[in-house]
Amino acid sequence: TSFFNSITAYKDKGELYLSGILSNKNVIKLFKEKDREGLYNLLKNDYNKLKSEGKIEQFQFHEIPAKSFLRFHKPEKFGDDLSSFRATVVKVNESKKEVSGLEVGVADVGERVVSPVFDESGNHIGSVEYGGNLDSKFIEKYVNQQTEEVKKNGLNVSIITKNLKGEFMLTGSNYEKELQKDSEKISRELGKKDYIIKIKKENATVYHSLLDYQGEILGFVKIEFSIKDLIETRNSFLIKTILIYNKIELKEKENIVKRRPWT
Repeated sequence: TSFFNSITAYKDKGELYLSGILSNKNVIKLFKEKDREGLYNLLKNDYNKLKSEGKIEQFQFHEIPAKSFLRFHKPEKFGDDLSSFRATVVKVNESKKEVSGLEVGVADVGERVVSPVFDESGNHIGSVEYGGNLDSKFIEKYVNQQTEEVKKNGLNVSIITKNLKGEFMLTGSNYEKELQKDSEKISRELGKKDYIIKIKKENATVYHSLLDYQGEILGFVKIEFSIKDLIETRNSFLIKTILIYNKIELKEKENIVKRRPWT
């Protein structure tokens, strides 16, 4: 669906941006020398520009195995150990291979792209991360990008995921303020299915599984929209079909009468 295309587009942007970062010799040099201030000054304008355009939320360098070195989204906080909740960072610094996908953070759920960093001699010196949140801002941007035809039928979107404690939370929405009570039931009902569609009168609700970077179910996205136009089109088609059928049947009966011999 277009919703998941938006997530994929974010991932693609992250991979492209990190590719540029990792090819910058000055970036590598400053990170290797642990020059936090120099690295921040070198890249802060790029980060601020991308953030203002809604293309990035988190941008962070990590020391091995998962120690925060520089958060561009919160530069005053560094040196804390992320290993207890940032499995993507741990995995990258163990495997020395890029990892991308959805992951739960302390207060958010986001699409992460985490890449290993190597110095000029090929030595592994840490990792760097590009990330964005699946929140109300993400939903608003997604809805605004839809066609007027889609918007006119209404497009209500909520993202429900688990937090670090395994509890369901309303991660983002453009119409709901509280978590729906049957979220756990919906998640169980989804199981390994991609989606469930529920129709009530003139409205349809699609529940679609959200998988994390390991392919495990993290939660689901709920999309509600009106199917009034579809119902009217279907009914119109049905009426036309019945009329055409009746017309053909009547004509056939007339032909039978004409062919019947007079007695």
